[in-house]
Amino acid sequence: MTESPDTRPSLLLRLAEPVDQVAWEDFVQIYEPVVVRMAMRRGLQAADAHDLCQEVMTRVARSIANWNPDRERGSFRSWLATVTRNLVVDHLRKEQRRPSLPGELALADINAPTEIALFEQEEERQIFCWAGERARQSFTDTTWQAFWMTCVENHTPQTVAEQLELSIGAVYIARSRVLAKIKELVQQMEGTSVNLKHLGGTSREN
Repeated sequence: MTESPDTRPSLLLRLAEPVDQVAWEDFVQIYEPVVVRMAMRRGLQAADAHDLCQEVMTRVARSIANWNPDRERGSFRSWLATVTRNLVVDHLRKEQRRPSLPGELALADINAPTEIALFEQEEERQIFCWAGERARQSFTDTTWQAFWMTCVENHTPQTVAEQLELSIGAVYIARSRVLAKIKELVQQMEGTSVNLKHLGGTSREN
C-alpha cells in the first residue's frame, strides 16, 4: 500500500471552478462529516458543530481560488484541520465566558499537531465511505457482501463463502473487484493512489 496523499489536487483544482457543482458536492460529502465529528469530539453540541462546519466551508469557498498546492507552504489538509481547530477553540473560549458554565473547558490539549493527525484519520475513514457508497452501485448485493464481510468485518473467506453459498475463489474475486473499484474512484478524485490500510481484510489473507 502507498501512503495517503496530503491533499487532493484534482478535487482542489475543480473546486476553483465555480461551475463545477459536482466537485463541491463531493467536497462537502467528504469533509462535512469530518469537520462535524472533529468539533463534537471536543464537546460541541451537534447544532454548534454544524454551524462551525458552515463557517469552515465558507472559508474554503473564499480561499480556494487562490490556493497553490505547494508542499513548502503546507498541505491543504493541514490548513483545513487548522481552520477547524481554531474555530473550535474560539467557540470554547466564548463558552468559557458564560457565567452559567461551571469550571473551565480544557483548551490546552487542542494542539495543532494532534488535531491534524486526528483530522487525517477521520478524513481517511470518510474517503472510504464516500468511495464505497459509489462503488456499491456497480455490484450485486452478493458481491458487495463478500467484500464487506471479508474486508470490513474481517470474516474469513471460507466463512463468507459458506454464508453466501459461493466458492472461496468467488469470494476473493468479489473482494478484489470491489477494492479495485474503490481505488479507482479515489484515484479519479485525487489524481493519485489511495491508502486502504485501515481495512483489516485487505492487508492479510484470512
